Amino acid sequence: NDRLQQFALPGAAQGRDVNAIAVDHAGAVWVAFDEQGLFRFDNGTWTLNGNIAALPRGEVISATVDERGDVWLGYVDHRIARVSGGQVQMFTTPDGLDIGAVTALHAKSSRLWAGGEHGTAVFEGERFATVQSRNCQPFIAVSGIVEANNGDVWIFRGTAPSRIEKAREQLTPDNTERRLRCATYGRI
Repeated sequence: NDRLQQFALPGAAQGRDVNAIAVDHAGAVWVAFDEQGLFRFDNGTWTLNGNIAALPRGEVISATVDERGDVWLGYVDHRIARVSGGQVQMFTTPDGLDIGAVTALHAKSSRLWAGGEHGTAVFEGERFATVQSRNCQPFIAVSGIVEANNGDVWIFRGTAPSRIEKAREQLTPDNTERRLRCATYGRI
């Protein structure tokens, strides 16, 4: 219906800040509360970790949903979980993820961008690859990532945003170092 409804938060989350929120393709809302865990809200009921035992109990600080409907969750200890059809796949350093706390996630067109305190990585189907700036500020201390319809990726940091022009075109197999041309706007 079109009416705004209020629902009580889970007891453990009362008075806590929200770190991340995402809505999956079934319409369930995933909410990560500061130091109190991840909850899934569906049909008026909150469940810790979406009632998925394989999800770690660590602190989630970023979340997104991709075009397939998979829920991606970023943790404080350089881990990312992908929830697909109730199954969980974890990604860590051996999977190419070495960015520190995963502070930002953005999914678009079968590609996932992950920003963290120590770097930025892109998921290319099976593993993550760290991306680096070729000519602008380093992609560290990331607070947000978006990909525009024209293929430009914007990476936001406390100091200034950077634009990676036509990022998909730059992520070619011959660009093995994943160094991307970019421009920084604002304070450097």
